[in-house]
Amino acid sequence: MYHDKCFQVDINFPFVAFSHEQIKASTTRSLLLIDQNRFNSITDRLLNFDQSMLTAIVEKMAQGEHIKPESDAEKACFQVIRDLDHVAGKMHGSMTSKKYM
Repeated sequence: MYHDKCFQVDINFPFVAFSHEQIKASTTRSLLLIDQNRFNSITDRLLNFDQSMLTAIVEKMAQGEHIKPESDAEKACFQVIRDLDHVAGKMHGSMTSKKYM
């Protein structure tokens, strides 16, 4: 226990510290991804995928349907999801890190 206990008794401090750690991990992971050769293809996918198709896929998944990508637009959406999972995989407490466990 330290003399100044303002952080120790603040109810929001653990949440703020955890959020800061997640932001730091995602930023570091993103910067590592930028240094790789596939960065240009990832940015092209992010800029050019069909957002309405992604919305339709998300709605079907929310209803519990199993989706297998068949069209090129669906494959592009699933690749964008995999790219985002790559960044979120090392963040403690993220859904992707739980999926990897």
